[in-house]
Amino acid sequence: MTRANGASTPPRPKGSARRSLAVVVMLLAGACSGGGSTGPSLSSPSPSASAPAAGGSRIAFVSDRDGDREIYVMNPDGSGVQQITTNDADDADPAWSRDGKQIAFSSDRDGDFDIYVMTADGNGVAQMTNDKGDDVSPSWSPDGNGIVYASDSLGQSEIYVVSTEGTGVTKLTDDPSEDSHPAWSPDGKKFAFISDRGGNADIYLMRLDGTDVTRFTNDTATQTSLAWSPDGRSLAFTADPTGQADIYVTDAAGTGVKQLTNDPADDLDPAWSPEGSGLVFGRDSSGNPDIYVMNADGSGAKQLTHDPGNDSDPAWGLA
Repeated sequence: MTRANGASTPPRPKGSARRSLAVVVMLLAGACSGGGSTGPSLSSPSPSASAPAAGGSRIAFVSDRDGDREIYVMNPDGSGVQQITTNDADDADPAWSRDGKQIAFSSDRDGDFDIYVMTADGNGVAQMTNDKGDDVSPSWSPDGNGIVYASDSLGQSEIYVVSTEGTGVTKLTDDPSEDSHPAWSPDGKKFAFISDRGGNADIYLMRLDGTDVTRFTNDTATQTSLAWSPDGRSLAFTADPTGQADIYVTDAAGTGVKQLTNDPADDLDPAWSPEGSGLVFGRDSSGNPDIYVMNADGSGAKQLTHDPGNDSDPAWGLA
């Protein structure tokens, strides 16, 4: 789970606060487009409306309600909660494949955090990476053949890509800074990621061959997580220009930034619904993170989980 500066969300073992990121390159190449942004412009969130409806989809999330961090799934209205991983390790970062049949995730069940893939019901677990560092924050390619992720296996956090057969690991970034939180674009041609190479944690875009790096945001706020809309026209992200983490959305050119949430709690880890009409996110109220949904315009926020445990890392996928 992404943590904003000063947030009280539970720390991940083995340096997870760094959210080390690494990326693997698939046999894809395309133009990486994007424009500069002056950073989040605090426009007011939309007034409340009904929460988004999303038939034929499920939300995956992480919870420590059974004593350690496991992955659960539920319906978009918060019903039908089902635990799909059960072990003594910490499982985190669930990410749905586009067809909703598989979930990639990170787990330290082998000592360090590595990337794993399982079916949507928790069966058929396969290990994708196995190195000395922490591999986290997986994001699927649109065709389901590759996964970008973050890793600190060589010291600092970099972006890598690996095939879904667990072969062909390729390093995409090579910078003294911390590169993290990769998100594969829906057109398959590029990925977005967060880097402090400019002195502050901002969003960057890069082609899948590691070239054409473009700075997407450029401001004093810290960006801590991001997600592409299903049509690739928008990016949702978390930023803290006032010291409070809220969720923003911008178009793919980095213009028209709009603030979606404005709550005393930290709002983190936005993820789009499969059809793009809503967002799921984590809200850390008084040290007890829960999962919420809202419409894509920021209206209709609704709390889905009400467990005393810590619920985080939401991801929304097809059922």
